[in-house]
Amino acid sequence: MEKKQIDRKWKNLRQLAAPFRAND
Repeated sequence: MEKKQIDRKWKNLRQLAAPFRAND
């Protein structure tokens, strides 16, 4: 996989996880 695709994937995952992490 290209680094760009990986970066984009992780960026999306971080955005999805943001609400859960905000509860910490």
